[in-house]
Amino acid sequence: MMKIVQFFLLTLGVTIWLGLAGAGVSYASTSVFDVKNVEVDISGESTVNARDKAFAKARRMAFERLAERLLTEDEIKALPQPDDAEISVLINNFEIVHENLAPNRYVGEFSFSFKENATRQFFEGGGYRFSDIGGKAILVLPYFQEGGPARLWSGENPWLEAWQRVDTYSEGLVPVMVPLGDVQDLSSAPESTPLNYDQDALLNMAERYKAEAVVIAIATLNTETELSIDLYRTDGFAPAHIKSFKASVPENEQGEMDIKQIMRNEVREVYAFMQRNWKEQTATSAYAQKSSISVFVPFSDLGEWVRIRNALDNVAAISEYDVASLDQNGADVKLNYSGSYERLMLALGQQALYIEQPNIQAGYDASGSYYAMQAAGQKPILRKQ
Repeated sequence: MMKIVQFFLLTLGVTIWLGLAGAGVSYASTSVFDVKNVEVDISGESTVNARDKAFAKARRMAFERLAERLLTEDEIKALPQPDDAEISVLINNFEIVHENLAPNRYVGEFSFSFKENATRQFFEGGGYRFSDIGGKAILVLPYFQEGGPARLWSGENPWLEAWQRVDTYSEGLVPVMVPLGDVQDLSSAPESTPLNYDQDALLNMAERYKAEAVVIAIATLNTETELSIDLYRTDGFAPAHIKSFKASVPENEQGEMDIKQIMRNEVREVYAFMQRNWKEQTATSAYAQKSSISVFVPFSDLGEWVRIRNALDNVAAISEYDVASLDQNGADVKLNYSGSYERLMLALGQQALYIEQPNIQAGYDASGSYYAMQAAGQKPILRKQ
């Protein structure tokens, strides 16, 4: 569904980079409909046959990863495997990142970009609940505790090492990352007292990594065979417990406790929980309620208005918007959206937009009863942070 406006302004395409300020690393943000790092290794009757089979397999793998990213957990289980023709019509373009051809064998890596509207219609047509709203990154501080104080930076920390080895950034709707451990990180997060942190320091840390929030993840090895994971939010006045996980530590082939393997498994478990939680908040379907809200969008100049429009164009929850009036001070805009108002707020927030409710006049009437009412003629205000 195209976003509709009733006038024309020249807009510029903008590439947004999720940079790690001061860290020497950056991540390019991509559409939630892009699937990268699809690797195949296929043998066939000939090199050409192997290549054709590899491309077909890569398309299927890309679609499966996209479905796993967008669909809720129950819907993933119910989704039948579409045939190759159905998948092909959903693909907008692809890139062969690299390939190696040998007699009767093809090895390659692909990236795929799926058609946004066609893919939405495919899932809606099947009656599936899915989310097409990408969230901002979460920064995880992985503390490890074993018979003494917790540790993050010093000594052996297999929990941090596991987070560094498992890709939790590129696959899901919500990118999840861990800090690099540079000098600024060492001074921002406490070493041995994870829940006794400086909130301003963590907020600055999140800002450096372009993260929406900081989550503390404490892995405690209670016994040689039992591991517990506790997650805490840090955006309030005190740490807030989110979720606990427990796992048994398996033995490796030599009969030793394989702590590294269980740590990697638990990273995936925590990551999957974060993705599920986001999808449940932002999921929609063909049966989702269709609503609209009229807002006033103030701006100081044409450039600011263009930036706001560019942001609105990328709000997945908005199916279209109409500009009812426009002058030098702002615009009256009607936003048409699917799903709940809370889903719209989350989607706006990912583009640094928010709706400010108009002033409420409140007080007590002559009989002593409390009243609250919106000032006549005032609309909610859409602002960009």
